[in-house]
Amino acid sequence: MRKILFAAVAVISLLACNNTKKYEAPIEALSTQWDQTTAKVADFATMIAQEMANAEIMTGGVQPVADIVTDDSDEITREMAELGGLLLEEKAKIKAVNVEVNDFVKVWSERTESLTGLKDGLAGGNLGAETETTIAELQTAIADAGLKMADWTERLSAAKKKMTNTAKERGRVLGVGVSARN
Repeated sequence: MRKILFAAVAVISLLACNNTKKYEAPIEALSTQWDQTTAKVADFATMIAQEMANAEIMTGGVQPVADIVTDDSDEITREMAELGGLLLEEKAKIKAVNVEVNDFVKVWSERTESLTGLKDGLAGGNLGAETETTIAELQTAIADAGLKMADWTERLSAAKKKMTNTAKERGRVLGVGVSARN
């Protein structure tokens, strides 16, 4: 009886080892892609935070030049309010991207735990039945991250461009100084 039990354990161990070996290359490739995408997401999150700071400076930096305040100050005030409103619209768009990025980073961190589970299971020779599903979900997450970053980059660029152009054009017309870091 002991011999049969020992043989069964040996066969199960051999099958488990082969099962783990089957996933070694996909998990290692996934891990490499995940690390690369994580770095890109982190860089983007840092950049969007800086762009939020720049937008704050830009919207807070609309100041009338003292020598243009004349009897037409009501017109200047109206124009300044319009300028400020246009800048705030674009700042709101940048903020929306920032919120999406921050929310994504939280979800990404949770998914990183799934990858860690796969890597630990691989190292310990103990991968579960859900391994293929988890690998597929994480690969989809990597693809989604790329699509999201492309969308965020496009939206951020459009908002920055419009904000800068609005500030320059309105500032030129009004003779106001607008601070911006590009």
